[in-house]
Amino acid sequence: MLPKKYRLTVNKFYHNPHFNKKYIFPSFILNLKEGEGKEARLVIVVPKSLDKRAVYRNKTKRVVGEIFRTKIVGRIKKKVDISLKMKKIVKEENDILGELSNSFQKTVFS
Repeated sequence: MLPKKYRLTVNKFYHNPHFNKKYIFPSFILNLKEGEGKEARLVIVVPKSLDKRAVYRNKTKRVVGEIFRTKIVGRIKKKVDISLKMKKIVKEENDILGELSNSFQKTVFS
């Protein structure tokens, strides 16, 4: 689970007054806004239309959150609010690790 300082709610993300930058990738949609907190914060959205079973939606959130916590958050130097809207269910870390790393390399780290 993400530590509280890296968590963000959907409501807080959309009420952030800064301009939204949207990037579309095959497995997810990445929305970025200038952050209001001290750290980079993340909200993961897994729509019910992907899978009706909460078990798989929650598993996707846990896997993506763990990748963000272990491999991505240490490399982000600027305050940014991130919204990830998933387009497919992820069951293992290897399924999405490469795509997440490449997308953050192109958008957040640059």
